[in-house]
Amino acid sequence: MFARIFKNCKWYDANGNVIPQDKRNVIHKQVQKELDDELHDSGFEGFIKRFVLNIMNKSVVEE
Repeated sequence: MFARIFKNCKWYDANGNVIPQDKRNVIHKQVQKELDDELHDSGFEGFIKRFVLNIMNKSVVEE
């Protein structure tokens, strides 16, 4: 999962190929669930959680 990057509101895999919308939705839900399960909602963990989700939500909405 760490090989995937965001650039210009598009998601890319480790090989530089654009990830299709349906697969992005699955990845987004999986990451959101993992963040909800593993990070607290306050403090530094809450900041990181909100930051990551904010970036992911923007990239999904702008498509």
